[in-house]
Amino acid sequence: MEITNDETKEKREVKDELKLVPSEEIEANGTFTGTGVNFCEEVKEEDYEEIYKLSEQMIVKCAIEGGVGLSAPQVGVKKKLFVFMFQEGMYQAVINPKIFPEGKKKVNMIEACLSYPGRRYYINNRYKQVRMVYYTINRQDKKLIRIVKNLRGMAAIVAQHECWHLEGKTIATEGVMIEDTRQQQEEDKQQGQRE
Repeated sequence: MEITNDETKEKREVKDELKLVPSEEIEANGTFTGTGVNFCEEVKEEDYEEIYKLSEQMIVKCAIEGGVGLSAPQVGVKKKLFVFMFQEGMYQAVINPKIFPEGKKKVNMIEACLSYPGRRYYINNRYKQVRMVYYTINRQDKKLIRIVKNLRGMAAIVAQHECWHLEGKTIATEGVMIEDTRQQQEEDKQQGQRE
């Protein structure tokens, strides 16, 4: 399923029911403990209708929050599903993804995450280019379509980031925090309330 930014603007009129799992809950309740490839369940055929609705909501939530990707575990659902902006203004639902490195070139990145607002992390060794095999849902007949897509640059980085969530990993568990603006944001908010 692909949705454009214009379509997400239309859907924003719908009540935003999806809530992000706060990082404090992730850390305190162990939401992301038990990491590994089997952390999230594969999406099965009987899940398609529910997953279709969820992926639409996730795309809208991602756009509202100003994100480029959002995984099902970030909204409390342990299914192998994420949405991401694969090109400017175009979001896609990704179901049961598998990622394979294309080449040996890697980059070190500074990444942010909707689960960790106000924080940025240094991440080692992201592949510059990957091949992703996944399914998405056809918007017309609601059937699955198998896709093989070569991703490079930011799309490759975002896909790897979101796949980490599906394995129970986050930039907080795998990276080094280099910036935390939460305290400053809170002070700014309090200052604004006093004025």
